[in-house]
Amino acid sequence: MGLLVPKPLLFLRDNIVKKGSLLALPKAKWAKDLNLPKEGDWLLFGGCGYQYLSLGKTFSSMAQRMEGFGVELEGSFRVLKWFSPFLRFFLNGRNPLRSALKVLSQEGIEVSYLGEEEPCCGAPLYFSGFRKDFLENLSSKRDFLSNRKKIIGMVPSCCYALKELWGLKDSVEPFPIFWLKNKKKKRRLKEPLKVTYHDPCILSRYLGVVEEVREILRDIEGLTLVEAEASGQWANCCGGGGGFELIFPYVSGELAKRRAKELLSTGAQLIVTACPGCLINLEEGVKALGKKVRVLDLVELLEETEIVA
Repeated sequence: MGLLVPKPLLFLRDNIVKKGSLLALPKAKWAKDLNLPKEGDWLLFGGCGYQYLSLGKTFSSMAQRMEGFGVELEGSFRVLKWFSPFLRFFLNGRNPLRSALKVLSQEGIEVSYLGEEEPCCGAPLYFSGFRKDFLENLSSKRDFLSNRKKIIGMVPSCCYALKELWGLKDSVEPFPIFWLKNKKKKRRLKEPLKVTYHDPCILSRYLGVVEEVREILRDIEGLTLVEAEASGQWANCCGGGGGFELIFPYVSGELAKRRAKELLSTGAQLIVTACPGCLINLEEGVKALGKKVRVLDLVELLEETEIVA
Protein backbone atom coordinates (compact mmCIF):
# COMPACT_ATOMS: atom_id res chain seq x y z
CA MET A 1 0.00 0.00 0.00
CA GLY A 2 1.43 3.34 -1.05
CA LEU A 3 2.12 6.17 1.34
CA LEU A 4 -0.78 8.64 1.59
CA VAL A 5 0.46 12.22 1.57
CA PRO A 6 -1.98 14.98 2.60
CA LYS A 7 -2.99 17.02 -0.44
CA PRO A 8 -2.05 20.39 1.11
CA LEU A 9 1.54 19.16 1.40
CA LEU A 10 1.50 17.99 -2.22
CA PHE A 11 0.14 21.42 -3.17
CA LEU A 12 3.02 23.18 -1.41
CA ARG A 13 5.54 20.66 -2.74
CA ASP A 14 4.43 21.11 -6.36
CA ASN A 15 4.55 24.88 -6.03
CA ILE A 16 8.14 24.83 -4.78
CA VAL A 17 9.35 22.24 -7.29
CA LYS A 18 7.56 23.66 -10.34
CA LYS A 19 7.21 27.36 -9.57
CA GLY A 20 9.97 28.02 -7.04
CA SER A 21 7.81 29.43 -4.24
CA LEU A 22 5.41 28.21 -1.58
CA LEU A 23 2.18 29.53 -3.11
CA ALA A 24 3.34 29.95 -6.74
CA LEU A 25 2.48 33.66 -6.65
CA PRO A 26 4.68 36.77 -6.90
CA LYS A 27 6.46 37.09 -3.57
CA ALA A 28 8.40 40.34 -3.96
CA LYS A 29 5.53 42.72 -4.66
CA TRP A 30 5.92 44.14 -1.15
CA ALA A 31 9.28 45.66 -2.18
CA LYS A 32 8.35 46.84 -5.68
CA ASP A 33 8.51 50.55 -4.80
CA LEU A 34 11.65 50.34 -2.66
CA ASN A 35 14.26 50.00 -5.43
CA LEU A 36 16.45 47.75 -3.32
CA PRO A 37 19.81 46.80 -4.88
CA LYS A 38 20.61 43.16 -5.62
CA GLU A 39 24.21 43.56 -4.54
CA GLY A 40 25.53 44.83 -1.23
CA ASP A 41 27.32 43.99 2.00
CA TRP A 42 24.26 42.28 3.49
CA LEU A 43 21.59 40.31 1.65
CA LEU A 44 18.11 40.25 3.17
CA PHE A 45 16.63 36.77 2.68
CA GLY A 46 12.91 37.38 2.99
CA GLY A 47 11.68 33.80 2.58
CA CYS A 48 8.07 32.95 1.77
CA GLY A 49 6.56 33.29 5.25
CA TYR A 50 6.56 37.08 5.63
CA GLN A 51 6.17 37.77 1.93
CA TYR A 52 2.98 35.69 1.89
CA LEU A 53 1.86 36.74 5.38
CA SER A 54 -1.58 38.04 4.38
CA LEU A 55 -2.14 35.02 2.16
CA GLY A 56 -1.08 32.58 4.85
CA LYS A 57 -3.42 34.20 7.36
CA THR A 58 -6.30 33.92 4.88
CA PHE A 59 -5.51 30.27 4.09
CA SER A 60 -5.26 29.32 7.77
CA SER A 61 -8.41 31.14 8.82
CA MET A 62 -10.43 29.67 5.94
CA ALA A 63 -9.24 26.13 6.68
CA GLN A 64 -10.20 26.39 10.36
CA ARG A 65 -13.61 27.87 9.60
CA MET A 66 -14.47 25.30 6.95
CA GLU A 67 -13.49 22.44 9.22
CA GLY A 68 -15.64 24.08 11.90
CA PHE A 69 -18.58 23.89 9.48
CA GLY A 70 -17.99 20.17 9.07
CA VAL A 71 -16.15 20.36 5.73
CA GLU A 72 -13.49 17.64 5.80
CA LEU A 73 -9.87 18.18 4.85
CA GLU A 74 -10.17 17.12 1.22
CA GLY A 75 -13.24 19.27 0.64
CA SER A 76 -11.80 22.33 2.33
CA PHE A 77 -8.54 21.94 0.45
CA ARG A 78 -10.32 21.85 -2.92
CA VAL A 79 -11.94 25.18 -2.04
CA LEU A 80 -8.63 26.66 -0.90
CA LYS A 81 -6.85 25.47 -4.04
CA TRP A 82 -9.57 26.91 -6.24
CA PHE A 83 -9.41 30.22 -4.38
CA SER A 84 -5.61 30.51 -4.36
CA PRO A 85 -5.21 32.34 -7.72
CA PHE A 86 -7.37 35.17 -6.39
CA LEU A 87 -5.27 35.59 -3.26
CA ARG A 88 -2.80 37.75 -5.19
CA PHE A 89 -5.05 40.66 -4.25
CA PHE A 90 -3.95 40.24 -0.63
CA LEU A 91 -0.27 40.70 -1.44
CA ASN A 92 -0.20 44.36 -0.45
CA GLY A 93 -1.19 43.70 3.16
CA ARG A 94 0.86 43.87 6.34
CA ASN A 95 4.48 42.87 5.90
CA PRO A 96 7.09 42.84 8.70
CA LEU A 97 9.86 42.86 6.07
CA ARG A 98 9.11 46.53 5.44
CA SER A 99 9.37 47.09 9.18
CA ALA A 100 12.77 45.38 9.17
CA LEU A 101 14.02 47.58 6.36
CA LYS A 102 12.84 50.72 8.16
CA VAL A 103 14.57 49.97 11.47
CA LEU A 104 17.74 48.81 9.71
CA SER A 105 17.78 52.06 7.72
CA GLN A 106 17.41 54.03 10.97
CA GLU A 107 20.62 52.34 12.10
CA GLY A 108 22.34 53.28 8.85
CA ILE A 109 22.30 49.68 7.61
CA GLU A 110 21.41 49.23 3.95
CA VAL A 111 20.68 45.78 2.58
CA SER A 112 20.30 44.12 -0.79
CA TYR A 113 17.39 41.95 -1.85
CA LEU A 114 16.98 39.52 -4.74
CA GLY A 115 13.27 40.07 -5.30
CA GLU A 116 11.63 37.44 -7.47
CA GLU A 117 15.07 35.92 -8.07
CA GLU A 118 15.32 34.89 -4.43
CA PRO A 119 15.43 31.06 -4.40
CA CYS A 120 13.15 29.04 -2.15
CA CYS A 121 15.17 27.53 0.69
CA GLY A 122 13.16 24.30 0.38
CA ALA A 123 12.54 24.01 4.13
CA PRO A 124 8.89 22.92 3.64
CA LEU A 125 10.12 20.06 1.44
CA TYR A 126 12.64 18.95 4.06
CA PHE A 127 10.31 19.14 7.04
CA SER A 128 7.44 17.48 5.14
CA GLY A 129 9.60 14.48 4.26
CA PHE A 130 10.16 15.25 0.56
CA ARG A 131 13.90 14.75 1.02
CA LYS A 132 14.66 13.85 -2.61
CA ASP A 133 12.87 16.96 -3.83
CA PHE A 134 14.69 19.01 -1.22
CA LEU A 135 18.10 17.78 -2.36
CA GLU A 136 17.26 18.46 -6.00
CA ASN A 137 16.08 21.96 -5.10
CA LEU A 138 19.27 22.48 -3.10
CA SER A 139 21.63 21.27 -5.82
CA SER A 140 20.02 23.51 -8.45
CA LYS A 141 19.98 26.68 -6.33
CA ARG A 142 22.80 26.50 -3.81
CA ASP A 143 25.31 28.26 -6.08
CA PHE A 144 22.93 31.20 -6.27
CA LEU A 145 23.67 32.06 -2.63
CA SER A 146 27.04 30.42 -2.00
CA ASN A 147 28.93 33.53 -3.16
CA ARG A 148 27.08 35.72 -0.64
CA LYS A 149 29.27 36.28 2.38
CA LYS A 150 26.61 37.85 4.60
CA ILE A 151 22.91 36.93 4.68
CA ILE A 152 20.25 38.11 7.14
CA GLY A 153 17.68 35.34 7.59
CA MET A 154 14.23 36.67 8.48
CA VAL A 155 12.17 33.44 8.68
CA PRO A 156 13.49 30.93 11.26
CA SER A 157 12.86 27.84 9.10
CA CYS A 158 14.57 29.48 6.10
CA CYS A 159 17.44 30.50 8.32
CA TYR A 160 17.87 26.96 9.62
CA ALA A 161 17.70 25.51 6.11
CA LEU A 162 20.32 27.90 4.74
CA LYS A 163 22.67 27.56 7.71
CA GLU A 164 22.49 23.86 8.42
CA LEU A 165 21.11 22.18 5.30
CA TRP A 166 22.57 24.36 2.55
CA GLY A 167 25.91 24.47 4.38
CA LEU A 168 26.01 28.30 4.58
CA LYS A 169 26.55 28.23 8.33
CA ASP A 170 29.08 31.06 8.55
CA SER A 171 27.24 33.32 6.09
CA VAL A 172 23.77 33.40 7.63
CA GLU A 173 22.62 35.22 10.75
CA PRO A 174 19.04 35.20 12.10
CA PHE A 175 17.69 38.76 12.31
CA PRO A 176 17.78 38.95 16.16
CA ILE A 177 21.47 37.98 16.20
CA PHE A 178 22.32 40.47 13.45
CA TRP A 179 20.33 43.24 15.16
CA LEU A 180 21.96 42.68 18.52
CA LYS A 181 25.44 42.83 16.97
CA ASN A 182 24.88 45.88 14.79
CA LYS A 183 22.31 48.20 16.34
CA LYS A 184 23.79 51.29 17.96
CA LYS A 185 20.85 53.47 18.95
CA LYS A 186 18.83 53.28 22.13
CA ARG A 187 15.08 52.84 21.69
CA ARG A 188 12.01 53.48 23.80
CA LEU A 189 8.28 52.89 23.62
CA LYS A 190 5.93 55.83 23.27
CA GLU A 191 3.95 54.43 26.20
CA PRO A 192 5.01 51.91 28.87
CA LEU A 193 3.93 48.37 27.98
CA LYS A 194 3.96 44.98 29.63
CA VAL A 195 5.13 42.56 26.91
CA THR A 196 5.42 38.79 26.72
CA TYR A 197 7.44 36.90 24.13
CA HIS A 198 6.59 33.62 22.41
CA ASP A 199 9.62 31.56 21.35
CA PRO A 200 9.18 30.08 17.85
CA CYS A 201 10.10 26.39 17.75
CA ILE A 202 12.71 26.60 14.99
CA LEU A 203 14.31 29.81 16.28
CA SER A 204 14.65 28.57 19.87
CA ARG A 205 15.09 24.80 19.58
CA TYR A 206 16.88 24.46 16.24
CA LEU A 207 18.85 27.72 16.11
CA GLY A 208 19.27 28.28 19.85
CA VAL A 209 18.19 31.93 19.66
CA VAL A 210 16.52 32.51 23.04
CA GLU A 211 18.26 35.03 25.29
CA GLU A 212 19.24 37.29 22.40
CA VAL A 213 15.63 38.28 21.73
CA ARG A 214 15.06 38.94 25.42
CA GLU A 215 18.14 41.14 25.50
CA ILE A 216 16.69 43.17 22.61
CA LEU A 217 13.35 43.52 24.40
CA ARG A 218 14.81 44.43 27.81
CA ASP A 219 16.93 47.13 26.18
CA ILE A 220 13.80 49.01 25.05
CA GLU A 221 12.91 51.77 27.53
CA GLY A 222 9.36 51.52 28.84
CA LEU A 223 9.07 47.80 28.10
CA THR A 224 8.51 45.35 30.93
CA LEU A 225 9.08 41.76 29.87
CA VAL A 226 6.84 39.17 31.53
CA GLU A 227 7.42 35.48 30.89
CA ALA A 228 4.90 32.69 30.43
CA GLU A 229 5.51 29.63 32.60
CA ALA A 230 6.65 27.64 29.55
CA SER A 231 9.19 29.75 27.69
CA GLY A 232 12.56 29.61 26.00
CA GLN A 233 13.51 26.28 24.45
CA TRP A 234 10.66 24.65 26.38
CA ALA A 235 7.94 27.01 25.17
CA ASN A 236 4.77 25.28 24.05
CA CYS A 237 4.15 25.27 20.30
CA CYS A 238 1.48 27.61 18.90
CA GLY A 239 0.41 25.00 16.34
CA GLY A 240 1.47 27.04 13.30
CA GLY A 241 3.99 26.52 10.54
CA GLY A 242 5.09 23.69 8.29
CA GLY A 243 1.66 23.35 6.70
CA PHE A 244 0.27 21.86 9.94
CA GLU A 245 -2.46 24.48 10.08
CA LEU A 246 -3.72 23.37 6.65
CA ILE A 247 -3.53 19.63 7.34
CA PHE A 248 -4.99 19.73 10.86
CA PRO A 249 -6.84 23.08 11.10
CA TYR A 250 -8.86 22.18 14.20
CA VAL A 251 -5.86 20.85 16.16
CA SER A 252 -3.78 23.83 15.04
CA GLY A 253 -6.50 26.20 16.23
CA GLU A 254 -6.76 24.49 19.61
CA LEU A 255 -2.99 24.66 20.10
CA ALA A 256 -3.08 28.35 19.17
CA LYS A 257 -5.80 29.04 21.76
CA ARG A 258 -3.90 27.11 24.43
CA ARG A 259 -0.67 28.99 23.81
CA ALA A 260 -2.44 32.34 23.55
CA LYS A 261 -4.12 31.66 26.90
CA GLU A 262 -0.74 30.87 28.48
CA LEU A 263 0.75 34.11 27.15
CA LEU A 264 -2.25 36.21 28.17
CA SER A 265 -2.11 34.76 31.70
CA THR A 266 1.03 36.87 32.24
CA GLY A 267 -1.10 40.02 32.12
CA ALA A 268 0.80 41.23 29.06
CA GLN A 269 -0.64 44.05 26.99
CA LEU A 270 1.24 42.89 23.90
CA ILE A 271 2.45 39.54 22.56
CA VAL A 272 5.67 39.51 20.53
CA THR A 273 7.12 36.70 18.45
CA ALA A 274 9.65 36.34 15.63
CA CYS A 275 8.17 33.94 13.06
CA PRO A 276 5.42 34.40 10.44
CA GLY A 277 3.76 31.08 11.29
CA CYS A 278 3.62 31.96 14.99
CA LEU A 279 2.40 35.46 14.17
CA ILE A 280 -0.55 34.11 12.19
CA ASN A 281 -1.53 31.39 14.64
CA LEU A 282 -1.21 33.45 17.80
CA GLU A 283 -3.39 36.17 16.27
CA GLU A 284 -6.00 33.51 15.52
CA GLY A 285 -5.67 32.12 19.04
CA VAL A 286 -6.12 35.52 20.70
CA LYS A 287 -9.09 36.25 18.45
CA ALA A 288 -10.70 32.88 19.27
CA LEU A 289 -10.41 33.70 22.98
CA GLY A 290 -12.25 36.96 22.39
CA LYS A 291 -9.32 39.09 23.53
CA LYS A 292 -8.12 42.39 22.07
CA VAL A 293 -4.40 42.03 22.80
CA ARG A 294 -2.20 42.72 19.78
CA VAL A 295 0.34 40.23 18.42
CA LEU A 296 3.40 41.78 16.75
CA ASP A 297 6.54 40.50 15.15
CA LEU A 298 9.78 41.62 16.79
CA VAL A 299 10.60 43.93 13.88
CA GLU A 300 7.13 45.46 14.01
CA LEU A 301 7.66 46.26 17.69
CA LEU A 302 11.02 47.84 16.88
CA GLU A 303 9.34 49.95 14.22
CA GLU A 304 6.90 51.29 16.83
CA THR A 305 9.72 52.47 19.10
CA GLU A 306 11.28 55.91 19.17
CA ILE A 307 15.01 56.51 18.95
CA VAL A 308 16.35 58.12 22.10
CA ALA A 309 18.20 61.33 21.20
